[in-house]
Amino acid sequence: MPTITVELFDLSVNSLTHPDVVRFRGALEVMATEYGTKLSHFKVSNGVATFTIDDLEMCAEILRHMQVVSGRRPEIVMETVLLEVRNGRTDGKKDP
Repeated sequence: MPTITVELFDLSVNSLTHPDVVRFRGALEVMATEYGTKLSHFKVSNGVATFTIDDLEMCAEILRHMQVVSGRRPEIVMETVLLEVRNGRTDGKKDP
């Protein structure tokens, strides 16, 4: 099962109940239902979301979408995919 790690939220986001996290997780769960699979793991720490999906096709679709949004190719590290899209930037810095 592929695990995806995405720097997606502000560094202060550490809660599964944060509104942005709830929306993101909800979108993943809807997508998983459409693919006939499930989101088997989801956590957020310091703005970084880590999740595991039971379907490689869905994982590939998520990565394609994130690549379009971020303008960067995902970096695959030991079966974990890392992609930074925090604050709409790809360099990890906050907008002024």
